[in-house]
This record gives sequence, structure tokens and C-alpha cells, in this order.
Amino acid sequence: MEANHLTITGLVVDVGARRVSPAGIPQQRISIEHRSRQVEAGIPREARCRIDVKIAGEELGTIARALNVGQRVGIEGFLTKSGFKGEGILVHATRIQVLDDTSHHE
Repeated sequence: MEANHLTITGLVVDVGARRVSPAGIPQQRISIEHRSRQVEAGIPREARCRIDVKIAGEELGTIARALNVGQRVGIEGFLTKSGFKGEGILVHATRIQVLDDTSHHE
């Protein structure tokens, strides 16, 4: 079996609506923005990206419902294609951890 595991941290920049799949599984999507300093070919560089994360199931759904824009989170999961046409990638979360709460509650 091929390896497919991602660990990334970032700020929550969007929290989508909660819905239920045809199989009865609660689902929600969030987007996070990641920024870090990495070394490539011996040269430091800034790494930035915005990643969509799918959250499924009751246990992770409980955490997802409490997320707010601006919170710093750690995500573990695996990558799959995004959508039916497979244009892009989507992280399917297997673990979510709130690292700190710098969000602005309205």
C-alpha cells in the first residue's frame, strides 16, 4: 500500500456549513491557510498555501462545529481528489487539534 499521510498546521480562514451525506454521515469543510519557513536545496524559503479540509463523522464533527475563523489548528489526514472531476486535492481529516484560539468572536 502507498503512503498517504499529511500533518499540517494553519489558521482557519473559512468554516463551511454542516451537512449530512446520503449515507447519514455528518460532514463539514473548512479551509486553512498555512505559512512556514522551509529549506529547499539548502535555501530557506517561505511556504504558503490554502487547503480545503473535509471533516466527517460525529467525533471530528463536534470539534469542527466549535471552530472559528482565526483559530490555529493542527490537522492530520490523507489526500484525495477534490470533486468528481478530480481537479485539485482535498485533505480528509483523521485528527484535528485546536492549537490556540486567536479568533475574533463577534
